[in-house]
Amino acid sequence: EDDEIFLKKFYNYDLDSWDHYTHLRIAWLIFQQEEDSRMARKKITEGIRNFISNSNRTNGKTFHMTLTYFWIQLVHFAIIQMPKPLSH
Repeated sequence: EDDEIFLKKFYNYDLDSWDHYTHLRIAWLIFQQEEDSRMARKKITEGIRNFISNSNRTNGKTFHMTLTYFWIQLVHFAIIQMPKPLSH
């Protein structure tokens, strides 16, 4: 599904799946939207924590700050290492 619909479902606690790919996609998309990387990290962390607390899809799941922070950092590193597109 498209990114906008995916993020709406995330913020409404209604994603179709809850797996590692979903976590990485959330981080990727929020970093793309938010210019301030600190604010992006905060939105990602709080968003994942809130989703786990409020979604029926995450029954029995827990929030792991260390793992979440590690993967957020890795996604951010990948983004900043990507070559910038050439402008014409």
